[in-house]
Amino acid sequence: MKLINESEIYDTWSPILESKTGISSPEKKQWLSKYCHYHSLNESAGAYNTLGALNGMGNPAPPLFPQMGSFAGSNANAGFYNSANFGTGDKFPSLLPLAIQVAAKTVGFDIVPVIPMSGPTGVLSYLDYVYAGGKLNPGQISASSTSAEALAAAPSMIKVELSSGASALVVGTTYYITSATSAAAYITTAFVGYSRIDGFAIFRITDMTPGETVASTVASGTKVGTSIDSTTSGGTCAGTAQLVKTLEDHIQGFSGAGFTDNQAWQGPYVDGTKTYNPMLRGVAESTYFNSLGLNTFTKFVEADTFQVAASVTTEQI
Repeated sequence: MKLINESEIYDTWSPILESKTGISSPEKKQWLSKYCHYHSLNESAGAYNTLGALNGMGNPAPPLFPQMGSFAGSNANAGFYNSANFGTGDKFPSLLPLAIQVAAKTVGFDIVPVIPMSGPTGVLSYLDYVYAGGKLNPGQISASSTSAEALAAAPSMIKVELSSGASALVVGTTYYITSATSAAAYITTAFVGYSRIDGFAIFRITDMTPGETVASTVASGTKVGTSIDSTTSGGTCAGTAQLVKTLEDHIQGFSGAGFTDNQAWQGPYVDGTKTYNPMLRGVAESTYFNSLGLNTFTKFVEADTFQVAASVTTEQI
């Protein structure tokens, strides 16, 4: 459906859109033409253009990933051939003229970029940048490893959700995140700030217990305090640690914390009292890079429906 001749579609639908909706912007007519084309394909798809063909179809669903297995005897219906793994495979009918009017007059389409979907379902791929340098769970780390090796395997920053009774944390202060099951397993951190998206506490990792990982240390009930296994705790973790997303929380100091790279990292809300100058050249030449990580995600999306009916009464006098 996406192998289309855009210029031909534009020539077909542009005059209709201009006469019916008054839209004259070439940019808007460009994506509206594709929008109309996709709707037209879906509405003229044989039996799919009648409401009777949709009864009992239910919500749209993608096919499940087929399982491996033999196809003999009792396993003849396994994997790909199992009807439980089938998706709906549907195309939905819609009222094209009404859809055109709504799309043409809604101000939101003028504010954000518009990419018409070729059907009622689709797959959205996107990238996510995180402050990285290591992994939350890098695999088996030997108990005989050094603290430097454990630190190299950990990410540069993590964020955790703290319990509601947590005391106020101070930017730049050293906090120990101690395992709830063993006081010998802890992470030495410096508090950076709170995420502007979810309010979780962000910590810079400065040291790690040899043989431990972030995933094995941070869990529900893990203690956060100014001393190891502190009784006067800064709070307890309500879940596991997460990586910090660069597009959501900008951290001052990550790429260079002052002339000698010794200032406290801070973000995403800065207090305006600290300057973050670039590092001196001699300092930068003897300082390791802090790393960013790139994650690729694929998300299944579907178009939901608002529906309303109107009645008209004709009276004769």
